[in-house]
Amino acid sequence: MRIKFKIILLTTLIISLTLSTTTYAQNSAGEKIRSIGNFFTAFFDLDNTTNYLRDTFVQNQCRKRDLFALYAQKDALADTLVDEYKNLTNDQIDDIKTQYAVLTGELRYVRNIGDKTEEELEQAVLSGIRPRISNYTQDIREQIPLWHAKY
Repeated sequence: MRIKFKIILLTTLIISLTLSTTTYAQNSAGEKIRSIGNFFTAFFDLDNTTNYLRDTFVQNQCRKRDLFALYAQKDALADTLVDEYKNLTNDQIDDIKTQYAVLTGELRYVRNIGDKTEEELEQAVLSGIRPRISNYTQDIREQIPLWHAKY
């Protein structure tokens, strides 16, 4: 039952992103929209719902606070892209994409904190990077020492 729900949810998401990208392709910002749509689909997977529920109900309060602060930052970046896409330059969009990728890596880091060594945490973060966003690997790798100090 859960797998069917996930498949339906994922299919709906893909169709809606495809339709929205096609609809906006006629205007001058069409390339920006297509780029943004492709970027965000790289972060969606079937585990997102499971991770979110695990973050909500299983994590301790301190880690939950950190995780949901990161979720709020990612939502703010996504809102910025959606609300301001016509006014943003390609460089600004690339900066927001990089920030979003780094926040995604930080989420993986915070989820995996526990009895792991720093090397195991780094491997857990980097193993979750999908091929479509692999060009952000260096940006994420540079942040890992800061996360060690922060958390």
